[in-house]
Amino acid sequence: MAKPAQPAVSNVLMSKRFDALLLASVSIVWWTNAAGEFVEEQPHWEAYSGQTWEEYRGSGWSSRLHPDDRNSILADWAKAGASGGPHCTQVRVWSTKHGAYRAFQMRGIALKNEHDEVVEWLGTLTDVQDTIDVELFLSKPRKDQADTLQALRISEEKKGTLTFVLDALARKHSFNVRANGGKGSFSHHLDNSPSNDLG
Repeated sequence: MAKPAQPAVSNVLMSKRFDALLLASVSIVWWTNAAGEFVEEQPHWEAYSGQTWEEYRGSGWSSRLHPDDRNSILADWAKAGASGGPHCTQVRVWSTKHGAYRAFQMRGIALKNEHDEVVEWLGTLTDVQDTIDVELFLSKPRKDQADTLQALRISEEKKGTLTFVLDALARKHSFNVRANGGKGSFSHHLDNSPSNDLG
């Protein structure tokens, strides 16, 4: 018995699915032409970088890369464009929200036509700065870890973000973390006994 025909998925529905995927993504999703230029508005990039369409169109996006990274990233991007192979690198990008450069893992995949020619690129930028910061924190001597946690907790309590992450780090490394009128105070134990004095 023949299977019933599956209803065709319209281009409109496919477009809606793609848009929904972009909105659900935790990364900055981007797409360019074959030369790596923005030829369409990029809502994720615009929201993160603070650039307007006129500022980032074409290769204008590169002005938001860290000056020390820019030339090497553009050179690597040119090589990827010539080879058409997958592209993966790390780059620092300016964040309007943070007022600083943050490290990102950049991945790009070439979309090709029936002649194996690159027609456009689709990729993501994933923020890895927090991972780098934690690794740096864990590499510090114990006293420096306590001082760093104290400074971070004071800062994050004011913003109301990431306190649960700091609490987890403090608990893991046996630091006492107390709120003190919104300023925060820290003490740390040199033994490995668990602390119940968090919050």
